Amino acid sequence: MKPKPTLTLMALLSAISVFAQYDEAAYKRFVTTYLPLPDRLTLDTAYIGQQVRTAMHARAVVAWGADVPEALFRHFVVPPRVEGETLDASRQSLADELLPLVGHADMATAAQEVNHWCRAHADIRPTDGRTLAPSATIATGYGNSTEVAVVLVAALRAVCIPSRLVVGKLMGDGGTDATWVEAWCNGEWRCLEPCHPAPHNIPAAILKGVFKAKGISACAFGQYDGEEKHIVKGALLTTIDRTDAYRKAAAAMPPGNGDTSVRTDHARRLASDDAQRQARDARLHEPWRGNAATIEAFLAGPWDRRMAHTLLGLLTEKDLHDVTLDVLHDNIYTQSAAESLNDIQMSYVVNPRIEQESLTPYKWLLRKSLSHIDSIPQLVRWCRDSILLVSGQNPHNLRQTPAATYRHRQADAMGKKLFFVAAARSLGWPARINDDGQVEWHDDEQWRPVPPLSYIDMVEHEPHRKGKKR
Repeated sequence: MKPKPTLTLMALLSAISVFAQYDEAAYKRFVTTYLPLPDRLTLDTAYIGQQVRTAMHARAVVAWGADVPEALFRHFVVPPRVEGETLDASRQSLADELLPLVGHADMATAAQEVNHWCRAHADIRPTDGRTLAPSATIATGYGNSTEVAVVLVAALRAVCIPSRLVVGKLMGDGGTDATWVEAWCNGEWRCLEPCHPAPHNIPAAILKGVFKAKGISACAFGQYDGEEKHIVKGALLTTIDRTDAYRKAAAAMPPGNGDTSVRTDHARRLASDDAQRQARDARLHEPWRGNAATIEAFLAGPWDRRMAHTLLGLLTEKDLHDVTLDVLHDNIYTQSAAESLNDIQMSYVVNPRIEQESLTPYKWLLRKSLSHIDSIPQLVRWCRDSILLVSGQNPHNLRQTPAATYRHRQADAMGKKLFFVAAARSLGWPARINDDGQVEWHDDEQWRPVPPLSYIDMVEHEPHRKGKKR
């Protein structure tokens, strides 16, 4: 076993100096100021504080910590969210594992090593559109292109390498949507293809389509005043146009694939990464993958086993990879035996999945708190009167939890829809959001549209109703 690297005296003094000049409270205020509404209503100060302290500690111990500009550290290291993923506490565990591996390398080498680590822990496979938390993707052993990109950004930030997600439509293969990562190393933003480390600044898969690419963009948390051109600031998020930067970088790259020995060594390293991942993959239990302990604990509970298996059967493959015991308990405790329910009730009352939200407990809370509501019209009125519609505070289009909507009495339009469906199901009425985004409920005969859930929506719908017979 190789000994862990130790800081030299000069490096230690430098690290202490860097660490001392930044104020934890200021970073916490920065994060809190620019959180999107769903995060602002659910994240507590302890979580934000832990994220900030872990980021500050990484900056203090890595060799390049003093070289990271303050603006880049604040906007591309400190924030807990990468994109629309489920948030978790993985920053600490990633830092614990990766800092001893890369903390004393140069920045560019460290970024490549982190990408190799990601390749050894997660493969890219097609999945549904919901984005797992980094810890869940790692435990599963695979994820879609966005999920593995989120893992890479989270891992880079855990070792104080400023990083961000990049999206664009590449035109090399008939036009494909692509997601990759930029890491700031030694004074410049470098392109990394998640789980596909490459010896070049722009990986070949991205280089093929970059000359005719459209709409390559990245986002910065908060209002970012960077050196990049074409910055569009929103209230909580800054969008950066990277199209021209990639075209210029690709045009400046020399032809060819580099030295043969470099390519050979790189291929060997990729094979080693794959072998590690495949060994881990062989130990995972299908279809639960890294979440097997949770599912086994649920099945060992004191409830009707047929109902337990039926509930699990309603979940998607991805849900089985990250569903928690509190969600399963919340749903099993509030349901009747499986044989007493028809297909509509199973799919649209028992099923905890509504749309693309992260699964969270809500049924026990809403069933108890809204027990005075005895009809769909009454529930619609309660939503209109009790829940404030908030617009422009959710740039990532996050799905707000029904429990947060109830407790704080505010949500965006999608949050209100999710809450209504959750409340209806909690009270035993089948409800859903259909493929067109319309909220519907089932009256034992057919699906019926739910009236607007906000008074402003009623005004917007009124012109469409004029002249119609009732």
